[in-house]
Amino acid sequence: MILLCACGPHPKLEGSFEVDESDKAYYADFWQRLVDDQPHPKITIDLADEYFDSIEFSKRTPHRNKVRSEFIDGFFSGYTNPNGKISGGTQDAYWYGFQAGQAQRKSHPESITEIMKSFGWEEARVTGVWTVGFEHSGLVPDDGEHKGEQWWIEGVGDTGYDAPEGFKFPDGGVRIDAVGFLSPNRKQDEHDFGGWGHNGAYDREIKCSRISLLNGR
Repeated sequence: MILLCACGPHPKLEGSFEVDESDKAYYADFWQRLVDDQPHPKITIDLADEYFDSIEFSKRTPHRNKVRSEFIDGFFSGYTNPNGKISGGTQDAYWYGFQAGQAQRKSHPESITEIMKSFGWEEARVTGVWTVGFEHSGLVPDDGEHKGEQWWIEGVGDTGYDAPEGFKFPDGGVRIDAVGFLSPNRKQDEHDFGGWGHNGAYDREIKCSRISLLNGR
């Protein structure tokens, strides 16, 4: 009996630990595309690979790019929340990325513009009306280019805010001058990952380094 086999190239398996379907061999291309499509600074790949290589073969996913993708997400969250914490859960790629992002922000605060741009976020300054409510923090910009949009608004860590102590938002919101970083427009992304903010309900997100009230409101 003659056995025939396919002799084409096979993806290199870099681990043997499978938690769910996404660790199966046929997900290799998916994770590669996901990393390729994620804007990120080079340092995140270097740090993610250091973390991946530190895990025993039998305890890590076969997909290096899965760890890279999760590490990149964690790094961005930690970088933009330098004083935050992750409660519960396991110390996985996202967790280590979060710690690395915080460390990078604290050790090199002067590089924030460069890092944010490498994630696809652009410097922005905008005026508009900010309203808050249950699971809602929205900014409607005055800018004609973004007329009709609503952005999720939050700080980028150590945000300057000139509201008086005890300030309460009026029902109609408050006009502000916001300085920070504006997210990409996912609606123009061919992969259409959805919107921003809570439940993906917002057109964009702005992470603010400074928020000033206008006209005392």
